[in-house]
Order: sequence, then structure tokens, then C-alpha cells
Amino acid sequence: MLDETFKNHQYDDLQTCPFCGELGLMPGDDLNCPHFVAAFQDGDWDDDLCPPVFCNGFRYKRGELSAAIQKTSGVVRRVKPGTARHPRIEAYFSVSADEAAELRHRFCKLPVNGTHCGTCGNTAAVVSDAGEIICAMCGGPANV
Repeated sequence: MLDETFKNHQYDDLQTCPFCGELGLMPGDDLNCPHFVAAFQDGDWDDDLCPPVFCNGFRYKRGELSAAIQKTSGVVRRVKPGTARHPRIEAYFSVSADEAAELRHRFCKLPVNGTHCGTCGNTAAVVSDAGEIICAMCGGPANV
């Protein structure tokens, strides 16, 4: 795996695919380049900030996905350190679009039905790594 580290505000570089030049870290799966696997966020954005990127890692089993990525060739890990107002972000891209899709599919969390997101209105949720039920679309708190 190739590691790339970016400065605190290099979001354009962080989300640009190293293989095709298209964007990852977008809110809709259909908006991301096919090489984008997932992006994990450690920490939170300050309330007065509009996040310039979207981290979809809450949709995946992080430990299992990270372990599989370690064994996969052709993966680039891009890291942006966190600050007092911005989270640390770790994004993964695979040289193989098919491999990226397989990783997303294999380690996707199962949805929790019967929920309603108070942030975006979505009705599908997943269980976070902390055991909370969160929206599968935006990661916000889901009402059961």
C-alpha cells in the first residue's frame, strides 16, 4: 500500500483519485470515481463548518475492511491529519475499480430498518462502531 499524507486543508488533493483524476469522498456513491473504496473520519467538524468532503466509512466494518486493504495490492491510502476544528481523514483508492467495488460490497454494514433520520429524512440506518444507530446516508442520528 502506498501512503500519501496531505496538509490540513488540502481537501482537493485528498479527494482526487490518484488513478483517474476524478473525485472521491462525495456524498452519493454514484458521484464517486470507481476507484474510491472508503473514507474514515476520526473526530468531528466544528459546528460552524461546512465539511468540504464526505466520509462514508460509517457504512463499513472498519476493522475488517482495513485488514483486507492491508492485504490488497494497488491501494493508495491518503491521510489528512486532524486539527482542533477538523477531523483526521483516511481515504482509500484502489487501482482496480472491480476490487474497490468488491471491498465495499464485502464489508458493508447491514441496514437497520424502521428508522428515520432527523437530519436528512432517510429511512435506512446502520449500527456505528460505537453501537449507536446512525443514518446510512449522512451518518446523523437515526430515530427508531
